Amino acid sequence: MKWNRSILTWGLLSIGLLLHSPAQATTVTHLEITRGAVNYDGPNQDALDRLLAQDGVMQMGRFQGVGNLVPTINRSNETHALFTSGFSGASAPSAVITDSVIKVDLSSLFFSVNQGNAYRLWNIGTVVTGLYNPTSKEFALSWDRVLGENCQQGQASFFLNGLVHFDSDVQPVPIPAAAWLFGSGIAGIAALVRRRNTH
Repeated sequence: MKWNRSILTWGLLSIGLLLHSPAQATTVTHLEITRGAVNYDGPNQDALDRLLAQDGVMQMGRFQGVGNLVPTINRSNETHALFTSGFSGASAPSAVITDSVIKVDLSSLFFSVNQGNAYRLWNIGTVVTGLYNPTSKEFALSWDRVLGENCQQGQASFFLNGLVHFDSDVQPVPIPAAAWLFGSGIAGIAALVRRRNTH
């Protein structure tokens, strides 16, 4: 009887360990932006809304200069741009996915207006938690920021949608230790069933 319990315990423990072992590790390399918008009643609202609505690519783990995230917009004598930078002490963008939740560090995201030699900057990003669809690899993010200019402050709501891209070198492979545990667990349960049937 003790032997039967030992086999059953080993089998169940082995299967439990397998179910909790990660089958693969994935690294988010970039976010492909396909749709975006801002809800903001303030200066440069139209330009910011148009910038966010453009298709673009946000690289994870590195900063992107003016024109590299999405194309700049030129209007009369002004250039409007989105970029990421660490000059304020913010980290480069990064993303972590857990099941159907995506957490993205956008604290280095800036909006700029360049007019001649004059630059105006707004930090429009923060750490954002949004939705992720594992089947389609789509993400949806929304966050709020207070933007100010000339002593006027206003609440801005940002929205970004697109696709998550992973390191193409990562392939789902079974972990050898987990496979060994699974096999020994099944063998243990089979031996217990056979032993019971013979008695």
